[in-house]
This record gives sequence, structure tokens and C-alpha cells, in this order.
Amino acid sequence: MTRWTLESTIFAAATVLQPALRAIVRISGCRTRDAVARLFVPDDGDGGFRRSVRPGVLKVEGDVAVRAWLWTFPGPDSYTGEDMAEIHVPGSLALVQLIEGRLMREGLEPAERGEFTARAMLLGKLELTQAEAINALVQAENDAQIEAALTLLAGRLHRSLEDAYERLTNLVADVEANIDFSEEEIEQVSLPRAIERIDGLAGELDRLLATAIDAESLSSLPRVFLVGPANAGKSSLLNALTGVDRAICSAIPGTTRDMLTAVWRYESREVQLVDTAGLIAEAADAVTAKAVARTQRFLATADLHLLVFDATDDAERALALLEPLAIDRGRSVAVINKIDLVSPQRIAGFENRLAGRYDRAARTSVRSGEGLDRLAALVFEWLGQSCLSVSAGQFALNRRQRHAIGRARDALAATCGEARTLAAEGGGFGYEIIAAGLHEALRGLSELLGKDATDNVLDNIFSQFCIGK
Repeated sequence: MTRWTLESTIFAAATVLQPALRAIVRISGCRTRDAVARLFVPDDGDGGFRRSVRPGVLKVEGDVAVRAWLWTFPGPDSYTGEDMAEIHVPGSLALVQLIEGRLMREGLEPAERGEFTARAMLLGKLELTQAEAINALVQAENDAQIEAALTLLAGRLHRSLEDAYERLTNLVADVEANIDFSEEEIEQVSLPRAIERIDGLAGELDRLLATAIDAESLSSLPRVFLVGPANAGKSSLLNALTGVDRAICSAIPGTTRDMLTAVWRYESREVQLVDTAGLIAEAADAVTAKAVARTQRFLATADLHLLVFDATDDAERALALLEPLAIDRGRSVAVINKIDLVSPQRIAGFENRLAGRYDRAARTSVRSGEGLDRLAALVFEWLGQSCLSVSAGQFALNRRQRHAIGRARDALAATCGEARTLAAEGGGFGYEIIAAGLHEALRGLSELLGKDATDNVLDNIFSQFCIGK
């Protein structure tokens, strides 16, 4: 990682560059103390650099000054391990740019993507898989991604593989000792014992890969579409099931014209719930007609359809609106909504009209909450394993991590096979071949743990970070 050094002091906006209540400019490096001493005048007059949060005045440029809060973190007890500071100011883009210009004139350098976290790794505050976990946590869009990132951030994967790396290093030393002292007939490790140790390590890595899930898969939540006639209560269902007022609810048919999405969580699992434009016999305007046509195009991307019927409506009319869509009954649940507005006899009659058309059905009332839990249980049971979740003790590995572990596992498996061949031939020779295979496995684990990761590998990892992280 030659492009990063610890000689410069860096800065970057740590918040999105857009109008907001507050903006944060982050600083890290050996000149942090001097820079903030020249720019910031604390209200209490105390210019000491210690772990603190202080209000004061930030001298931006010339006579321009602004009220600010200064957060200071002396190294090595900071995120990067260096002296760090954060300047909190009103969230004005122009103000942030003025502050950045002042910091550049003070000799500080703009940070590159991921450079704060890279420095933390260089100074031993983090290891590589934890650094990757921080970016995954920042980018997380659902609970499963957050849980997976926190598991890696806790260091469990690193500790597990660090232990395997140490045992593999010891095995390499024993095998190479056999080579070095071959003429003296001193055997540091017997061939059967070497096979046992190699096979054990290969098995551990194989089980890790077999039980892990792909981190990339966690970004693809199953999609459940709410489909049905206008004013059947689809938007109300979306809000009730997700607990978020994402959709506008109105008694006017056709209120929802754009497809609205929200995450639906149930018993630690998640799906993406999509509210679609209501179906109407004849579109009242061109915009509504386009919204309905768009709904029809996207239905094929759904993992499951919730066909929402208004219990106060005519069942045959609703079915006639759905019929042209040719929705797969095997991927559908009929939902009779607004059951609080009709009699039990009418609900039973509605169900009779739907019988034979759909394999699964549910009754719901958004107003009373009746049937919502049963609908959730029905949907999530049907979706099963496609709902994203991370079990306790399970790792979510990205492509780089899977490749590195797989490289080590494959090298160990191949080496174990060669060692067994040597044993079958009754030879005590060939330890050079075994050592070469073990070194290949070490390279895989070493790359994963960041011990021998190339500049290209590290650049690729940290280039995926946001600036300021």
C-alpha cells in the first residue's frame, strides 16, 4: 500500500455534501493539533488537546468565522491511531468548501477514499477483514447486512483464520525441518502426522466455506408485490406491515401511481414490499395508464404476489381486473382486506368466489390489525430460505474473502492428496512437494488476513469506501 503514508495530515468531509442540519470535517495526522489550534478558539479558552467536545469559534477565512463544535481524539486512542479531530458546523456546502480550502492552505492534504480506515489498519487498530466490515456496515441497506458486518467487525473471522494461519506456519516449519535435516535422518514430523494436520486444516476451511453465505446475496431482498384494484387498501397494507408511512392513503382510487417500496421485517427476516398502482377498468388519464402498464411489466420480477381484494367490492369485478395480468397462482396469496367493514357471511362468500383460483388466502383489516400477523407468517413461511438472515456463528463472506479461503483450502486438499500418495508408495521423501503446497495455502490465508496483500488488492478494497471514512 505504497500510496498511503503516515507522514501527511489528511482531512475530508465525513458527511454527505448537501444541505443539512450539521456537517462534519474530519482530520487525522501528526499536524492535527497545530491545525485546530490555529483555526479554532474554544469558548473556555483551553487550547489543550485531549479527548473532549468543546464549543467555540472556527476562523474560516479572513474575517469569516462561524460557531462550531470541536471534537478531539488524541492518538493512539483514536479511530486511526493518530491525533484526530472533527469540526462540526452548520451543514452548508459552501461553508464546508471554505473550511477545506483553509485546511489545504494550512498544509493538510485531502484524504483519498477509505484513507482514514487504511491508516487505522496500518497502525494496527484494525485488521483487513474488519476494515472491510466497516465499509459493509456503512453501505448496509437491511438488517441482514448490518448483522453480517457487525459479526466481521467483532473480529471472529480474523481470530479463527489467524489461528489456522499459525498452525499452518508451524506445520511448514516442521516439514521444512525434515528437509533441512534429511541427511541426519531426524524427522521433525512423520508423514502420517503431517497428513493428519493438513487434512484437519483443509477440513476446517472447507466447513467455513460450506456454512458461510455470500455477502453479495444479502443486498438482494426477495420482492413481494402488492397487486390489486385501485382503493383495495394496498397502500394501507404497506404502511401497516412495514411500520412506515411510506405510501399515501386515500379513498380516491388511483392515488398510488409510482411503485413504492419498503422493507418488511418479520422474526429477523426481511423482504422488500412493493406497492403498485391500482388496477382500474379504464385509466382516467395518461399518467395513470402508464403507471398501470409499468406495474404489468414489473410483476415478472416478483418472488411473490399479494393480490389484495376489497371485501366491500364485487369479487367478480376484481377478478376481471386481475385476469389480464396472468399472474402465477403458485406465487400468489389472495388477501381479502377491509374485513372490518363487512359481515362474516360476506367474507365467506368472497372466499368461495376465490376458491380454486388461488392456493393461499388470508383475511386482513388494517384498521383493527386482524389477520396481519397470520399474513406475515404465511408469506415468510412460503418464501422460506429466500428471506435474508444471518444465523448466529455464520459468516457472510465477500468475493475476495471466499477466493482467498478457497485458494488456501484447495492448496491444502491437493497437498494432502500428494502426501497420501507418498505414504502409499512408502517413501519418506517428497517433503519439498508438500512444503510448496503448504506455502501456497499460506499465501491464500496471508492475503486474506492482510499480511501479504498486494497494493492492488488493498487499493481495490479501500477504493470502495466513501471519502471521509
